[in-house]
Amino acid sequence: MVRNILLVAALVTTPALATAPDDPSRIKVTGHGKVSTDPDVASLSFTIRGEGTSSDDAARALSRKRAAIADGLAGLLGPKAVLRTGDLSMAEVRDRACFGTDGDDERPKLSSGACAVRGYIAAMEGSLRISPVKDAGTALSLASRLGAVNARLGGFSIGNASTAQQRAEAAAMADARARAAAIAAASGARLGRLLSVEDPEARSGGQDIVVTGMRSPAVFAPAPVAIDITPEPVDTTATLIVTYAIAP
Repeated sequence: MVRNILLVAALVTTPALATAPDDPSRIKVTGHGKVSTDPDVASLSFTIRGEGTSSDDAARALSRKRAAIADGLAGLLGPKAVLRTGDLSMAEVRDRACFGTDGDDERPKLSSGACAVRGYIAAMEGSLRISPVKDAGTALSLASRLGAVNARLGGFSIGNASTAQQRAEAAAMADARARAAAIAAASGARLGRLLSVEDPEARSGGQDIVVTGMRSPAVFAPAPVAIDITPEPVDTTATLIVTYAIAP
C-alpha cells in the first residue's frame, strides 16, 4: 500500500520536472559588443536676434542678420550647408522701472508711462549640419562674428550609423559565442548549432561644445578664426541574447 502511494506521488511530480526553465540541452548567454568610430557629422545651433523701435524694424534686422549668417556659412562650407530655422518670436521691450524693484513682476501691464513699449526683439532659432567635422569649429566662429547668439556645437554623430551598428552586433555575436563555448567546455559538452538571437537594445552617444555670449555683426572681410576640434569617437554598442544547442 505504501509502495503504491509513493509511485503515484512520483508520477504526479514528473510533469513539473519536464517544464523546468533550465533546459540542459541549451546554453543561453548574453553577448556585448562595442565599436568606436570617429564622428563625421556635427550639429551647429544658435539664436538669431533682430532689434528695433518697431516690430517691422526688428523683423528687418532679423532678416538681414539671418541672410548674412546663411551666406557666410555657405561661403565657408559650400552650397550644401543649408541653414534651417526653428522657433520664431517677437517680444516687446519695456523699461526696467515697469517691473518693480525686484524686476520679476510678471503681472499684465498697460503700455503707458514707465511700461510704454520701448522697442521689439525678434528671435529665431537656427541650425546647421556640418560635414566634415573639421570645419565645425570655424563655422561656429564665423556664425558668432556675423551675429549668432549663444552658438552651440554638439550632437556629433556618424553619417552611416547602420554600418557601425552592424560592426557592434558582429562583436556582440563573437562575444556570445566565446562565452557559450567556454561554458560548454567547462561542463564537458560540445557547443551545437545556433538556435536563436534576440536584440533587446542598441545605443550611440556624442558630446557637446558650448560657446555662450553675443557677438556684434561685423563686415565679412578677414578670414574666419579657425578653431580646431577633435571630438571623441562615437561609441556604438550592441547587446544580443543568444541561445545555442548542446551537441549530442
